[in-house]
Amino acid sequence: MQLIVVFLQTLRPHPDRLKMDDENEEVESEDDVNDDNASKAKSKKYVPPKLMAVHYNDIIFITEDEEEMEERKIERARRRALQSSLIQDLRAQYSEAPEEFQDDSIIKRKKQEDIEKQKYEEDYLIRLQMTKKEKHNKKIQNRQDILDELLHFGSYMAMKDTEKGGDNKADRGAGRKRKIGKNKKFAKKPRLVKGKKVK
Repeated sequence: MQLIVVFLQTLRPHPDRLKMDDENEEVESEDDVNDDNASKAKSKKYVPPKLMAVHYNDIIFITEDEEEMEERKIERARRRALQSSLIQDLRAQYSEAPEEFQDDSIIKRKKQEDIEKQKYEEDYLIRLQMTKKEKHNKKIQNRQDILDELLHFGSYMAMKDTEKGGDNKADRGAGRKRKIGKNKKFAKKPRLVKGKKVK
């Protein structure tokens, strides 16, 4: 029982143990109190550091002048223009470097990957998501295919006819003639006009 009483005494509040600095506060002047309140108010509120928003330009610092910025813009525009497909086609056409052909193994590998992906989707009944890189590559490939179709002039029908020598229409129908009236099922049946047969 004594243990319980001791335990309860330790749990009850002891306001006399609290520190009171009332005497010290009365000694301070009112000016100091106002300054302390102002500093406490400032210390409670978070103020983020004031930094200027600056666009990051590789290693170049903020101190560069306008001319350097203009030169860099012109250089970027020139690089972008050189990477365009038209300029690349013209460069390939007029350069003396050997023409490069794409290897068929790349195309075969891509087709094989597509077949495997389709088989996996059908077996497990789920649709595989394409990554951003795959979507981008597919879009570029579609553009290239369309461009190839537009620029591919191929062989014309007239060229095919001249290679074989002459008009092929007469040759196609020469071996086969229509046989009219041989089939009794579809043969014309005579009409009857007042009991007489008329053709």
